[in-house]
Amino acid sequence: MFAVILWAAFSIASLASDDKGSTPVATMAIIFGWIPSFLFIAMTRMQTEFVIALIRTSENSASIRKRLR
Repeated sequence: MFAVILWAAFSIASLASDDKGSTPVATMAIIFGWIPSFLFIAMTRMQTEFVIALIRTSENSASIRKRLR
């Protein structure tokens, strides 16, 4: 969520500037600026899924170890 808000804020700030040369840059930021935000969200999701899988594997291994003893 933070990444999307940051992208929107930077896009609005670049459009609000009075610099005449910033219009193409602002347009490119609006069109392609969501890609880093999307990648950040996807990587965060993958890291969370990895941690959850690691915890579940550890719990399952502990229960198997208890049954074998």
